[in-house]
Amino acid sequence: VYQVNSVFEIGLTLSGSLMSPEATVSLCKSDYLLNKAKGILGLPKDEKIKIKVEFKPDSSMVKVESKPNSLMVAISLDSPFPEKAAKIVNAVVDLVIKEQNSFYEKKIEPLKKEAEGIQKEIKLVQSRKEELFSRLLYLAQLQSRSDAIQRQIASFKKTAITFPAIIPEKPIKPRPVFNLAISIILGLFLGIFFAFSQEYFSKT
Repeated sequence: VYQVNSVFEIGLTLSGSLMSPEATVSLCKSDYLLNKAKGILGLPKDEKIKIKVEFKPDSSMVKVESKPNSLMVAISLDSPFPEKAAKIVNAVVDLVIKEQNSFYEKKIEPLKKEAEGIQKEIKLVQSRKEELFSRLLYLAQLQSRSDAIQRQIASFKKTAITFPAIIPEKPIKPRPVFNLAISIILGLFLGIFFAFSQEYFSKT
């Protein structure tokens, strides 16, 4: 059995994450999303897919660089078919990212429109020639608001894949080398115990 893993980071808005970690985990495991993944990959609708999903408030689950307050979500799938498992995990992650980034676009669109409107106002004020002082004061106010909006927009972050699923080289179980080593060690202990027992009973 092989294990395929992938990690993605939930995007951010001014009010927090694009989607709560709990909602993200539920979305990853939902029949709605898994059925869409099956459709994309051409898998039977009745095929059971048991993915594991967990989240942590940092990048401790995988060696990646992450900003403070980021939310990392890990998805894994155990399967005897590593290539198929990697395709399923990547399809699920891609669908989650698309779902969350649609929220991103809806939330950031009003700010973008306001920023565009302010830029038009700035150009309009700059084109006028009368009331120089009033224009300069208004221009400074507009520029200040524009800078504030740009900082708000910069604080937004799309949901993005951090660690794509790759085909594992070795299975996680069974482990023949480990099992053989355990068998040898147990055999040695049993042999020593048997030898001491024989010597003890022969003396008594």
